[in-house]
Amino acid sequence: VNDLASILLSFRFGRYGMMNDISKFHNRVYLFQEDFMMQLFKWRFCNLEVVERIYAILVNTFGVKSANATATIAVRKSARKVLEEVKKTKVEEDIKIMEEAVEIVLKKMYIDDLLHGELEKEKVKKLMDALDRIFREAGMPAKGWIISGEKKGEVLLGEPEDPQEKALGLVWEVEEDLFKYQINMKFAGTNKEKSISKPRITAEELKKNPRVDLTRRQVLSELAKIFDPLGMVSPVILEGKLLIRESWSGDNSDIPGWDDLLPENQQRRWNQWFVEAYNIEELHFPRAIVPLEKTDGKPTLVIFSDGSTN
Repeated sequence: VNDLASILLSFRFGRYGMMNDISKFHNRVYLFQEDFMMQLFKWRFCNLEVVERIYAILVNTFGVKSANATATIAVRKSARKVLEEVKKTKVEEDIKIMEEAVEIVLKKMYIDDLLHGELEKEKVKKLMDALDRIFREAGMPAKGWIISGEKKGEVLLGEPEDPQEKALGLVWEVEEDLFKYQINMKFAGTNKEKSISKPRITAEELKKNPRVDLTRRQVLSELAKIFDPLGMVSPVILEGKLLIRESWSGDNSDIPGWDDLLPENQQRRWNQWFVEAYNIEELHFPRAIVPLEKTDGKPTLVIFSDGSTN
């Protein structure tokens, strides 16, 4: 599986962003007959008096440890097969486009999601056609292309139109071509079922009713919900990490356990951090880090470093 952060970085190195994901990615791969025996199950039709029947799952199944690798290998083999077919035509332009499409499949897919940043608009349509051909060869139809700066396609009846998409977990405003952040604090602890059903707590609610039941486990859980693989809001997250480290300072006898209440002064500082963290939602970052207009020369990389003990 390709590195998620690397795919997102390459997604930004293009004036035009294009994204797609494959429908039923794992189940599109049909297993060899000798592998059927590894996916058997008994079924009684909810009737204990009926003799159970044995069934076999004949396709690659999501949840099996090898499922991602199996489906990924299948789509990559299909990409190479299509490239060999195109090379037989000896049409240089088609071969070049298909070679780029294969490179995208090999390096810019994260399981069933594909993200690519392209510098030239005229190449976007050609790459889309080439990639669609690869997906058809693999028997993996794509759900539909999303291109930066364009309105989203058809919306299902009764569903509100949402200009936002998720690009590998990051909120992407497609028309404005911006990355944004959403804060989703619920203070439900590690109970996943409770976390799903519990409503989101707003900054205003936290200001009126500060939390007085914060534990180290709870604050760490809320801090981890801010998904930032590119480090664009790392200064905010770093402050939270420093507060976590501070909760371990002091004599061993004074350090609270994971589920013990934090000291009052730490509770106060965490409440302040949670309220301030909501300001992240007002930030936005351009997806593309290259100018929209063509420029001469090469970019300059400027790096800052700090030798602070913190």
